[in-house]
Amino acid sequence: MSETKGPDVAVFIDFENIYISAREKYGTNPNFEYIMDQCAKYGRVVVARAYADWYQFSRVTNALYANGIEPRYVPTYYYGDDSSDRKAIKNSVDIHLVIDGMGSLYGYPNIHTYVLVTGDRDFIPLVNAIRQHGKRVIVIGVAESTSSHLAQSADEFVFYHQLSEDIVSPESKKEIYDVLVDALLLARKRKNACTLATLKLLMIELLGDFDEKQYSDSQGRHFTRFQDFVREAERRNKVQMLTTGTVTEVFLPGENAYELSSFALPPLPKEEAPPPKEDKRRAKRRRRTTKSSPSTGD
Repeated sequence: MSETKGPDVAVFIDFENIYISAREKYGTNPNFEYIMDQCAKYGRVVVARAYADWYQFSRVTNALYANGIEPRYVPTYYYGDDSSDRKAIKNSVDIHLVIDGMGSLYGYPNIHTYVLVTGDRDFIPLVNAIRQHGKRVIVIGVAESTSSHLAQSADEFVFYHQLSEDIVSPESKKEIYDVLVDALLLARKRKNACTLATLKLLMIELLGDFDEKQYSDSQGRHFTRFQDFVREAERRNKVQMLTTGTVTEVFLPGENAYELSSFALPPLPKEEAPPPKEDKRRAKRRRRTTKSSPSTGD
């Protein structure tokens, strides 16, 4: 077996999240061989753990072991007296994963890359804590089931369907600026603000692979920033951009961007014009007249 070059890697899998999301989105079980092949590209995988109540997924554990993943059992607790009508309480997968992640951060300084396989935004504090210690964080998640904030907080985000050759996006046959419009509409459907970061993430989701540097403007110059790509789309009348003091948003042509914006501040109210200042000579004369007027006696 050839030696894998690169920094040591730790992989933490929120199994129920990736399992349920892949089945709902693609109608198939997630392929952990694809996931671990991707993780191996980052370096030598020294820790790989998946968290779930394995009594509910007993047939999956053999596939995990076959791919070098250690199943970590997290029990699900129930409440109710009647065994036939008991309801499950959400298990503590998040807590167990976070504890192990922080334990590896402090206990194994040789690990420089952390891969989180999940779409749950609850892991954003863990991502931030790992990055604050100078480590790299990659998130692997399923389209439509991954928090955009989680994806943007990581150093790199990979959609699960990018790892599988069996899943082909129909958007890949569209004109690239029309895909940008589709990304904008998809962001609105999910009630997300149409910021540049959100739209780029959705472009990757729709196309499976997207890099603005592969495209060029009307003069043949390759884009160096996603903002330049969107500006070219604006020039082609596909979208319009609104830049406020906080963020840049993207809208459809002809829309009132200020009314639809999630960030633009309302226009300042018009101040009433101050009363005209009294002429200095006239004011001085009036004060002199007031002083010289005799006071009225009783």
